[in-house]
Amino acid sequence: MATNQHDKPGTTKADEITQVAQELIQTQGYDGFSYRDVAERVGIRSATIHYYFPTKTDLALSVARQYRAEFAEKLTTLEASTHAPIQRLAGFAEIFQNTLEELDRICLCGMLASEANSLTDEVRAETANFFSDQQDWLATVITSGIAEGEIRNTIDP
Repeated sequence: MATNQHDKPGTTKADEITQVAQELIQTQGYDGFSYRDVAERVGIRSATIHYYFPTKTDLALSVARQYRAEFAEKLTTLEASTHAPIQRLAGFAEIFQNTLEELDRICLCGMLASEANSLTDEVRAETANFFSDQQDWLATVITSGIAEGEIRNTIDP
């Protein structure tokens, strides 16, 4: 990801830009927003966005990476709050439910995946990595639940 050497994503303006871009992707899709849309919402010129994120790929990649990291933090918090696999699974589902009910949005990577053919390879790969993380986390929780007898394995005889 190319960023300007003077300011990196992590500065206040870059954070504002990524927050707005995330909301727009989650509500309108990757193809449904432009730098102009972000600029209007943040109150800056489109050229300022290009200063932080030279291309739409750079912006989407930054948003997806940030979302993936924040989701991982939510799972860590969930793990710390309960050891019970069934409760962890319910908490996992609640993360998605809360995004929809409280923010009126869907999962960022779910939205990106729905537009996979429009994405660059880098953004598509980051989206796939998000889902791989979730699959690995769910497999660990389910395996733990089976080992502890809380989840019944109906696949193996």
